[in-house]
Amino acid sequence: MKPGREAEFRTWQTTIDQEAARFPGFLGNEVFPPVRGLQEEWVVVVRYDSATHLQDWLESSRVAA
Repeated sequence: MKPGREAEFRTWQTTIDQEAARFPGFLGNEVFPPVRGLQEEWVVVVRYDSATHLQDWLESSRVAA
């Protein structure tokens, strides 16, 4: 993400979170912003109750929204 576009990213992430929550088995997620000198990228951890449900989400057309 380009510096200065954090608010845009958060808005997009909220939309993706809402879509992911519609899929069976969704348990939640956590968003970790960059930590200077340690982690330069945003990290999103998505949790589903099974690998099958996670795969269903990852293969859906909604992920690219």
